[in-house]
Amino acid sequence: MNSTLERNLESIELALQIPLPASSSTLYLNPPVSVALPSDGFSSVDNVPSINRNQSFLPPVDKGFGAWSFLTAAFFVQAIVWGFPTSFGVFLDAYLNDTTYTSQPRASSLLPLIGPISTGIIYCSGPFITPVITRYPYHKRNSMYVGTILCWVSLFAASYTTKVIQLVALQGALYAIGGSLLYIPCMSYLSEWFNRKRGFANGAVFAGTAVGGILLPLILPSLLSSHGPPKTLRILSIATVLLIVPLLPLIKGRLPESRIRAMGPTPRGRGNSEWTRSMSFWVLVVANTFQGFGYFVPIVWLPTFASDLNLSNSIASIALALLNCGSLIGRLATGYLSDKINPWLLGLSTLASTSAVTFILWGVLSYNLAGLLSFSLAYGIVAGGWSSTWNGFIKPLSVNDPNLSTTLFGVLLFSRGIGNIFSTPISSALTSLDSNSTTSFFTHAFDHSEHLGFDVGGGKFEKMIVTTTNGHRINSPIPPPIPKSSYKIASIPGDGIGPEVIAAAVEILQALTKKLSTFELEFTEFDWGTERFLKTGRYTPEDYLEVLREFDAILFGSVGSPSVPDHISLWGLRLAICQPLQQYANVRPTRILPGTKSPLANCQPGDLDWVIVRENSEGEYAGQGGRSHVGCDHEVATELSIFTRTGVRRIAHFAFNVAQNRPRKMLTYVTKSNAQRNGMVMWDEVVQEVAKDYPDVSVDHMLVDAMTVRMVLNPRSLDTILATNLHADILSDLAAALAGSIGIAPTANLDPTRKNPSMFEPIHGSAFDITGLGLANPVATFWTASEMLHWLGESEAAISLMDAVEKTCAAGIVTKDLGGKAGTKQVTEAVLGEILKL
Repeated sequence: MNSTLERNLESIELALQIPLPASSSTLYLNPPVSVALPSDGFSSVDNVPSINRNQSFLPPVDKGFGAWSFLTAAFFVQAIVWGFPTSFGVFLDAYLNDTTYTSQPRASSLLPLIGPISTGIIYCSGPFITPVITRYPYHKRNSMYVGTILCWVSLFAASYTTKVIQLVALQGALYAIGGSLLYIPCMSYLSEWFNRKRGFANGAVFAGTAVGGILLPLILPSLLSSHGPPKTLRILSIATVLLIVPLLPLIKGRLPESRIRAMGPTPRGRGNSEWTRSMSFWVLVVANTFQGFGYFVPIVWLPTFASDLNLSNSIASIALALLNCGSLIGRLATGYLSDKINPWLLGLSTLASTSAVTFILWGVLSYNLAGLLSFSLAYGIVAGGWSSTWNGFIKPLSVNDPNLSTTLFGVLLFSRGIGNIFSTPISSALTSLDSNSTTSFFTHAFDHSEHLGFDVGGGKFEKMIVTTTNGHRINSPIPPPIPKSSYKIASIPGDGIGPEVIAAAVEILQALTKKLSTFELEFTEFDWGTERFLKTGRYTPEDYLEVLREFDAILFGSVGSPSVPDHISLWGLRLAICQPLQQYANVRPTRILPGTKSPLANCQPGDLDWVIVRENSEGEYAGQGGRSHVGCDHEVATELSIFTRTGVRRIAHFAFNVAQNRPRKMLTYVTKSNAQRNGMVMWDEVVQEVAKDYPDVSVDHMLVDAMTVRMVLNPRSLDTILATNLHADILSDLAAALAGSIGIAPTANLDPTRKNPSMFEPIHGSAFDITGLGLANPVATFWTASEMLHWLGESEAAISLMDAVEKTCAAGIVTKDLGGKAGTKQVTEAVLGEILKL
C-alpha cells in the first residue's frame, strides 16, 4: 500500500513539475496547493514532502546563476561547434594551394564540399536527434560527451591523412555528426531556463556562431602558414576538447530529468501534433528554407567575389569578419526584439531589409572595396538575425512545452539546412550562366555598366545576386575552372615546325589521358596557315570566331612563312584570334629545367624562376596608325600605342594575383616612362594604384633597358614580371634564352573571364630553317600543353606531364638547342615512356 501511494505521489509531483518550465506561472502558487487522494487511510498529502517542490527546489527562470551559466556555456559551445565549418574557407584556401591535395582526382570539386557537408548535416540532423532526446532525456548529457569525442576524433584523424575523400568523410561528415550530438541537446535546454527572455537568450546563443566566424579566420591563417594543415588540425582538435569539456557540467536541464525518464508519461512534445496542422507554421518553414538558401550564398561566394574585385586575401578575410560582426549584432538585437514585437512583423521586416541590402549594397554598390565592406556589415546585421526570430514563432505553438519547443526547433533547423545544402550547387550554376540578358537590363537601367557590383567577374554574379535578393566590372583574375569528363580542343598546327611539335603534343596528351582515365581530350585539327592563305587569300574562314567559341581551348603551333610578310601572317592568324577572343593576359613562365644549363655563369635552376605577364590586347600592338604618300620622299607612317586605364588595370590585377599566389610574392613592372611621358606614365600610375590592394606583394619598377641588364646580372632578384605588349614580347624571348633555349618556352593567351576559349602556343615561332628535319624541340609545346591542362582544371594531369618532361631532360635526352643529340621523335618517345610508367 505504501509503495503504491509513493508511486502515485511521484506521479502527482511530476505532473506538477513537467508543465511548468516558467517560474512566472504556477511555480509560485499561494497558498500552497493541496491534493485530495482516494479514501484509503490517508486524507491528504500532508505526510508527503512538500507538493510545492517547484518553488523550493527548481532554480528560477530568466535569472540566477543556473540560467546565466547555461547561457554562457551554450554560447561558447555554439561558437566552437559552428566555428570550424563556417571558417572552413581558410582551410580550403590552404588545401587548394598545396599540390599534395590538388594533384588528386577531382580535388577541386570535392574539397569545397567539406564546409557545406558539415553545416548541412548539423542543420538537417534535428528531426532525427530531437525525437530520441525527447524520449530519453536522461541521455542528453551523454550525447554531448559523445559528440565532443567525435569532434576531436574527426579533426585529429584528419590531421593524419592527405587523401581528399578521407578529408571529406572526417572533416565534413564525422565532425558534423559529433557537432550535432553536442549542439542539439544543448539547445534543447534553452526553453527550460528562459521564458520571458527566451528570444534574447536564443539570439545570444546564435551569436556564438558569429563569434566563431570572426575569431577562427583571424587565428587559422597564421597557424596554417607556420605549421601546415595537418599540424593545425591537431592543434584545433586538442583546443576543441580543452574548451568544451569544462563547459559541459554547466549545460544541464532545469527540470529533473531522472524522474521524467523513470516515472513520466509520454513527453508532450511527442504527443502534441496540433502544430502539424498550423498553416502559418508551414509558411514559416518554406520562408525559412528560402532564407537559408539566400543567406548562405554571400557567405560561400564573398571570398571569390572579393578576388574578382582584385582584392587581396587579407581584405577578403576582413570582409568576411565584418559580415560575422554584423551577424553578431543582428542576432542579439533581433533576439531581444522577438520578445517584444509580433514575430511576423519582425520576420517580414528582416526579409525585406535583407533583399534591399543585397540588391543595393551588393548588386549596385559593391564595385569597390568600400561598397563590399558596407554590404558585408549591413548584410550580417539584417540577414544574420533571421534565426533569432524563431523563438517568436515557436513560443505560441509550444505553450511553454520544452519538448515541443525542441521538436519545432529541429524542424526549422532542418529546413534551413536544406537551403544551405542547395545554396552551393545552385549558386555555382548561376555563376556559370550567360549573364548577357540581365546585364543589359541593369546596365541600361543604371547607365554605369562598369560601376556596378552586378558587373564584377564579368557579370557572372549577377543572376546569383538577383536570385539571392528574391530568396530573401572588373574582370576576374582567374575564375575557377569547371571540370568536365571530356574537353574539346581546337588544334591549329600552322606553319613551319608547328605541325611537327603539335603532332608530338597531341600524341603525348592522348597517351596521358588514356593512362590516367579521368578525362578525355577531343582534338579537331584546322588547316589555318600560310598554305591556306596562298590558296584563298585568308588564313581563316569568315566564321572562324564562332567556330573557335565551341571549343574549351586552342592548341596553336606557329604562323609565319618566307613567302608572306610577317605582319600579314601575324595579323591574319595569331592576333586575329587573340584580340577578338579577349585573350588579354599573355602568361610566359620561364625556369631552368633539370638537365639543362643557362648560358649565365653560376646560374642554377632555382636562381631563374620567373613568370612574365604580358598585356596582350592593346599597347604597341593595338594596330592603330597608317601610311600616307606611300613611295614618296615625304611619305609618313604612324604606329600608335594605345593604352587604356581599363586595359592596364585589369592586366595589373591579373599580374598581382599571379604574384600573390607564388611563394616569393614579388612583382616587378616594366615601362619606359622616362621617355614616353603619356601612356607609360599612366601605366606607372595605374599599377601603383592597384598595388595598394595587394599589401602582401612587394613591388618595384624598372625601365625596360635597365631590366635587360638586371635579368642577366641578377636573375634571382626577379619573380613575377609585368610589362606592356611590346616590352614583354622582347623580354620573354630574352628570358627563354637565359633559361637555356627558346625551344622550351611556353605561352598561354588567356581570357581570364573564361567567356572565350584561351589559346596555348610555344613561343619559338615557325623556324623554317629546321622545318622537316626532325630537329624541332617539342619541350615548349609539351610545357604549353601542361599549362593548358592546368587552365582546364586538370592539375593532376598537368603535373604528371611536366614531371615526365623534366625526367626526360634530366636523363640528358634533349635536342641540339639544349646541347643534346636527340631529335623531335626521340624526345617525344622518352616523354611517352615516362608517362607509361605512371
